[in-house]
Amino acid sequence: MQTSKESQKELYQVAESQGGYFTAKQAASLGFASNKRAYHVHAGNWLREHRGIYRLALFPEPDRSDLILWWLWSRDRSDQPSGIYSHHGTVPTAEQQVLFQVPVTSALRSIRDVWEEGSLPKDTIRQAFEQARASGKITQRQVAELRKDPRRASLARALEAA
Repeated sequence: MQTSKESQKELYQVAESQGGYFTAKQAASLGFASNKRAYHVHAGNWLREHRGIYRLALFPEPDRSDLILWWLWSRDRSDQPSGIYSHHGTVPTAEQQVLFQVPVTSALRSIRDVWEEGSLPKDTIRQAFEQARASGKITQRQVAELRKDPRRASLARALEAA
């Protein structure tokens, strides 16, 4: 059985990899039973951010804590986060990258999703596309792949028409 100090160190390592956040299941797996979790919240060591999700109080608040919080909220029955974020929460197998320690869809995938959804004016989406290209978030290779896809070639032309 591990000591309290070892459990705290392991919890810190888990939380560090998740922007200071951790789940009740993660804490329980390290020996923090519900009464210990309640103690740490009451003592001010942990902040209860959402049902079953905590943050170490002394850990610096990450830039996009909202993404981390909802990513942890998306966890499945085995306590594994399964959400990947675009312009809305989506499920795995999308093109993705990691931003602020959270899986998100790539810029091109997000722009493609919004275009196909039709939730924003086309000019706004074209502007986002150009900004993403200029900043390197969308590469020439990605655009070339989009052009090669028979289902999306017209989208590539429409996005590039400025």
